[in-house]
Amino acid sequence: MDGGGLYALEAAIPSARFALLASSLQRALAAGRTCTLVIHTKPEQYLARLASFGGVDPAALAAQRRLNILVMQEEFQKKLFKNGMTRLLQEFEHYGLADGGFVVFDPADEMLSLHDVTMALEQTEAVAEWCAQHRMTGLMVFSRLSDSSSGAVNSLMDSLTGMARLGGAASGLELMFKYWRSQRRLIAARQFPLEVANDGSYKVAPLRAEALASVEVARLAALPAVAHLAEIAVDTPALIEPAATAELFGQASEEAPTRRATPRPRVVRATRVKPRDLT
Repeated sequence: MDGGGLYALEAAIPSARFALLASSLQRALAAGRTCTLVIHTKPEQYLARLASFGGVDPAALAAQRRLNILVMQEEFQKKLFKNGMTRLLQEFEHYGLADGGFVVFDPADEMLSLHDVTMALEQTEAVAEWCAQHRMTGLMVFSRLSDSSSGAVNSLMDSLTGMARLGGAASGLELMFKYWRSQRRLIAARQFPLEVANDGSYKVAPLRAEALASVEVARLAALPAVAHLAEIAVDTPALIEPAATAELFGQASEEAPTRRATPRPRVVRATRVKPRDLT
């Protein structure tokens, strides 16, 4: 995926998405990029699924400050509707997300007001603009779509750098690129059958010569980019917070600072900071 681009992955089979995400994180980390997971509350099971593929160790990566783990606060959708997408983007910068990184929003269903296509478009455009401004590669993962909300997601395509769908076919898993621009290549309305590699990740099944040439695209690989820190002041984050990684991974906790001085670390400290909720 291109630095500064915003992509969407529709996971029709939700549990199948973890292999793709683990592969994407591996490639981004290998390229020296700081990665961020913006996930739902109680992330233990989510992180365990990623770790099961062997190439991603959330505990070690968090300790090395190469992985941010941000969790959505309770009543996230209600608070986001009240405070707006701009506030969420400000909170990302408050936590010191490095420019040129790779950020995964999962489930992105919680971020967008898919019942209102006009509002969802505005929200998506705000995130896309933020990604472009900070050369951040964003991947929005939709895993809880209904028939109606799936149609709403399709309406966002013009605001995205790419959109793909991971689903099932008679022959097994299939990755369909509705529209995808990556590494100066463009794919539209193309389907590729997937098979499981020895390490548990997916690769394009060797059925067609043209499919073999698209293995890198199917892995949703991320490009390297220059990293530096952005600055913005958010005194009381209301939408997201660092995961309590000390509790998740059995590490000794440490007291988190209320505000970081410049320059800040490239990742969030691995302790829970419970901001007070805005009313």
